[in-house]
Amino acid sequence: MQTIVINVNNDVLADKVRWLLEHFQNEGLEIVSKEDAYDLKLLRATRNEESVLFDEYLKHENLYP
Repeated sequence: MQTIVINVNNDVLADKVRWLLEHFQNEGLEIVSKEDAYDLKLLRATRNEESVLFDEYLKHENLYP
């Protein structure tokens, strides 16, 4: 997979670029915001960590602010 970053300073142009790119989604193009890409990298880094059951997480959710 190749990653392409496009920086656009104009909101109108950004909407046009997004509109154009959305036409390629049926061909396998994935559009991800910079923020989402960062979150995905963090999630990928935890892939090999031990999982915690959601019920167990909820028992301890108030321990850490």
